[in-house]
Amino acid sequence: MVLSVLSGTDALYMAVRNSARPLGLAFNVGMRLPAYLSGSGKAMLAQLPPDDVRKLFAGGLATHLTRKGPREVESLLKELALTRKRGYSIDDETVREGVYSFGAPVFDATGHVVAGVAVCINKALLGADGGERYREAALKVARTLSLRLGARAER
Repeated sequence: MVLSVLSGTDALYMAVRNSARPLGLAFNVGMRLPAYLSGSGKAMLAQLPPDDVRKLFAGGLATHLTRKGPREVESLLKELALTRKRGYSIDDETVREGVYSFGAPVFDATGHVVAGVAVCINKALLGADGGERYREAALKVARTLSLRLGARAER
């Protein structure tokens, strides 16, 4: 599980709990990834107005860590709209092949997104339910943190 904040166009990792099961990458406090690739980053970006996202990425989406992930800002905006609608983000092998994550936004008392959390797993472990327990874990942690920051319970 990771907790990150937006730092420019990056997701900046503030807290990390790596799994005992290796994913082929280790997350570290202080690590940065392009927000448009990471589960926690996409969860935060989805809460921003589309024009703000366009301004953030006016230079384009230049970094790609795998063959997957958005290549243009307009395709990113479509993914963020879907993320906002369902309430969580998905990173399907955009950071590393074989790694899947569910991300959820953390809100403060004013209703603004202040952080994102994500649960990262080996894609082979998703199971028939599509990884429901991992998705619910990310959503539960985000809700708990949001409530502690004074957000309304219905978020």
